[in-house]
Amino acid sequence: MSFIVRLAKLTQPDLVARAGATKLPQLVVIPYSHYCDLAMWVLKDVPHVEYSFPPGLHVLPVLRLRVGGSKKNVSKSSAMFSGKKAAHAAGGTPTAVPVCALPDGRVLVDSWQIADEFLQQAGWSDDGLDEQLRDMLDRKIGPNSRALAYYYLFKPELSSQLYRLVTDGTGFVFRTFFWFSQPGFARRLTKMLKLDDAKVVQQIKDSLHADFAQLGTLLEALPTPFIAGQKPGLADVALATMAAPAVLPDLYCGGRYKECFDQVYLHPDVRPEIDGYRNTAVGRHTLLVYKAMRLAKTSQ
Repeated sequence: MSFIVRLAKLTQPDLVARAGATKLPQLVVIPYSHYCDLAMWVLKDVPHVEYSFPPGLHVLPVLRLRVGGSKKNVSKSSAMFSGKKAAHAAGGTPTAVPVCALPDGRVLVDSWQIADEFLQQAGWSDDGLDEQLRDMLDRKIGPNSRALAYYYLFKPELSSQLYRLVTDGTGFVFRTFFWFSQPGFARRLTKMLKLDDAKVVQQIKDSLHADFAQLGTLLEALPTPFIAGQKPGLADVALATMAAPAVLPDLYCGGRYKECFDQVYLHPDVRPEIDGYRNTAVGRHTLLVYKAMRLAKTSQ
């Protein structure tokens, strides 16, 4: 067992045991992640306990839950890079969020499992959600929209919004730490995602437009307002959340970060691109689903 996993076991609560004791699901999230937004959305009206962490501070709690017990609870979904499922060769990503411990001892390892588990309690249908759509959201739209959001947030002119987002709800020590480490954090992620390569960034944008166009054909051919029928279902919400970083709906993540994302949108290089994604069938569908279903939530 690695040192960091031992540290997680020594310092972090056992959320599986806590779920059993309280009879409440225990959800761990980075609250502005679009993967987490899907999980938070399906659990919005379900009694549960939510643990929100900024990037970095989530590592020990997630390791404790995913690999600190008697078995590994690692997802093979939610890719970091377009075209690849999450670390299949290594058996998954042990620090990925969301992850949710249930009172019966099970651990739901990604947003799909969480959504599937609480589908009925949320009153959603899974009509229209096939493996092809799941795969496109997992391997292409999800990671590409996230990379695009990083590309925008890492613009020097938007550094104050990145700081505001990452430090939301944190204490003085972390805010001070991130004040000094933010440039290095941005550089590392930029290099890891190759966002300093103009060709890679253009490929991300082109791929999103192509995938939006492909799904737009499906949406425009629907005989009903939503993929699931007369009202939004899991397919609609999954599509909306995975597209959200490229569309920036007002109620993304319940509207908690609207002021921050409004400032991102107003950047002169960003606004035309976001408007371009919004002015597609997928963009309009995303805005409609958020407006129809996601109630503003200002505190967690």
